[in-house]
Amino acid sequence: MPISEEISASGDTLTFGEALAAFRAAAPGELTAAFWPLLGSVWQEDAAAPGGTVGVALPGAAAAVPQLVAALDPADPRRAALAAIVLGLLADTGEVPVREHLGAFLDHLTAGAADEGLRSALLFLVGNFSADRERILAVTAGLGLDKHEASRLERCLTPIDPDDEIGVLRAGRTFPSPAVWDVADEDLKRAGGWATWIGLDSDTVAKMWAVDTGALKAYESGRALWLAEGGTLRPYEPAGTVVVSEPEPGPVDWRTAVAGLGDALRCPACRGPLTVTDTGVECGTCEKVYAAGYDAIDFIPEIPDIYDPFVLPAYGRGIREAYLRVIGRNWGAVLTAAEEDEFLATHTHAEDGPVLDIGPDNGKSTKQLVERFGAGRVVVLDQSGPMLRFLRGRWPQLFTVRAMCYTMPFTEHSLGAVNCWNVWQGASDKESLLAEVARCLRPGGTLTFLAYRAGRDPIRRHQQQQLNMKTMDLFEPDELRSFLDKNGYTVSGYAERGDNLMLVAATLRQR
Repeated sequence: MPISEEISASGDTLTFGEALAAFRAAAPGELTAAFWPLLGSVWQEDAAAPGGTVGVALPGAAAAVPQLVAALDPADPRRAALAAIVLGLLADTGEVPVREHLGAFLDHLTAGAADEGLRSALLFLVGNFSADRERILAVTAGLGLDKHEASRLERCLTPIDPDDEIGVLRAGRTFPSPAVWDVADEDLKRAGGWATWIGLDSDTVAKMWAVDTGALKAYESGRALWLAEGGTLRPYEPAGTVVVSEPEPGPVDWRTAVAGLGDALRCPACRGPLTVTDTGVECGTCEKVYAAGYDAIDFIPEIPDIYDPFVLPAYGRGIREAYLRVIGRNWGAVLTAAEEDEFLATHTHAEDGPVLDIGPDNGKSTKQLVERFGAGRVVVLDQSGPMLRFLRGRWPQLFTVRAMCYTMPFTEHSLGAVNCWNVWQGASDKESLLAEVARCLRPGGTLTFLAYRAGRDPIRRHQQQQLNMKTMDLFEPDELRSFLDKNGYTVSGYAERGDNLMLVAATLRQR
């Protein structure tokens, strides 16, 4: 296992010369410990940036580059990989002239391609030089890269071209590699993309392209660092995916379905009672009408129902597992799909009432809830009608609602349990989410979710930033417990995996 280092600003800071000498002299078992002072002598987090997670080159970094290049010895692959990661981070800032040594990097990549860790580090490094795209791809074409490495590198080296129809359509469809998505050009043209669905202007598409590039760099650099630290890269688990080819759902008898919820369903606008009509439900108080179809009752018709038809297949090929690798440092599978399933099965308690699954993606968590409580008792809430249609095709007895998690269409204290396993980290207002769940949840019922800690070192915090974690709240364990306690919950189940992953069950207290 890699050495887990807690990096802090305290302690003596070595000069670059001192840090490089210590790094060169370090025994194999001391390499990771010697790496962090070397990195900190030329690169650091920008304390002025939100969360302090944007990397900047320090004064003198440019003069250090030739000596770092000299440390790239393929005969010593772990040391060379760590040096390449430092150079890659410096190149990524755009502030340091690293590109002039590209010839040496390509020579080392050719010589060291057989070592996965060194290869990954050098791919991350050369992926910063889009101006030399053709030269780099000509060299790497003969190295036997797998399809994920090759497609990731090619995409990192490709600048945005607003006139490239196919390129623009692939925006938002690259992580963890374009090969994972495996979408033909003609299929892209038929389906469209974010630029066409919501009319993004060229500046917004360019920003989206840059975010995609950053996410790919985060994946490649995270993979490289894990291997360079001595970690074992474990493959994705088939158990972590759900079959994505399901039958179309049939028509729903909404009168029977709504009656099955008892008095739980309410108008999200005014909390008034709902009456089932031939086409949906109608509020007896504010007279709002909500349509119902094969997929769900739509409580948010004003919000466009945009759905990428290629997400589910790509999700089944490893998007979530890759996300956990980068954000949760789960490269060694310290958290397995089976452990997630077991935690949900053990810690979800609902003596009575419907069990709500919020934003379940491809239905992995839904499957666990159905197996425990039965499909007739499970309610799924999502903003995507096609996703709800997919889940109803898999489990026709599910009650499905298209709604927002901050204004849920349920009466007070009507739900037996709530699961938001994959939604918690992306909730922009977690306090409002907890308040809304508390409004709907019965006292003694559980809320379950997966949470992430901030990276334990500056590189991993930088990678979290590149995957847009700057928009998400990251808690330390004690902070999370206090936050839940302040909002009326008591932690009733808790497990940590690795440095960054927290599995949480919280019970709503009596009020």
